Amino acid sequence: MVANEIKELAKQTTHATKQIDEQVNAIRETVGTTVEEINTIATIIDEVNTISHTIVASMEEQSVTTGEISQNVSSTSKSAERVRGICEENVKTISGIFANITEVNTSAEKTEEGVQRNRVNIQHMTGAIEKMYKMVGRFKI
Repeated sequence: MVANEIKELAKQTTHATKQIDEQVNAIRETVGTTVEEINTIATIIDEVNTISHTIVASMEEQSVTTGEISQNVSSTSKSAERVRGICEENVKTISGIFANITEVNTSAEKTEEGVQRNRVNIQHMTGAIEKMYKMVGRFKI
């Protein structure tokens, strides 16, 4: 009777160990996929940052050019007034765009920080899974 109970417990332990092993493997696959997706997001964020910096540089160049145009067109009062009006609109537009880009940069930086935190958490989780996998691997039947 005891031998049968021991055999049954051994079967149950083997089954449970297989289930745990399957779950750990599934978690590893999910973590691997998540890490790949996070790396893709980080790459996109880097691209957005690069584009944002390019836009800011272009806006600065446009601002300098607008100033030079204002100085050269000051020969007549009418032309100067028209140019001034256009420049004011451009400055407002540029200021709005610059504010939006600043917001995008801030959001990108916050997202990058979140990605970094997620990477650290995933590394910790991976370590814990590996420890658990090693512990389960010690159960020999």
